[in-house]
Amino acid sequence: MPAVTASPAMTMENSPRATSAPPARHRPPREIPARKLVAEGHTTKEIAELLYISAKTVESRRANLLQKLGLRDRLELTRYAIREGLIEP
Repeated sequence: MPAVTASPAMTMENSPRATSAPPARHRPPREIPARKLVAEGHTTKEIAELLYISAKTVESRRANLLQKLGLRDRLELTRYAIREGLIEP
């Protein structure tokens, strides 16, 4: 499959949503399971096995989520998920 590259007009930096994350309910469906599993504290390997994707894909999705939400690490992602009712404390 050929590599897909984003034009400068399509990058996150130029996106109107780059500064404020959309609500959790508006996330692409493929991000939802990974986000929940990351927030629950599963390792990259566990998530990859559960979702039948590569560990690299898990890492990419985690990095994308953190960037989109303006968060720095998994701990902040967990706090966000609790606040949004995605997981229970």
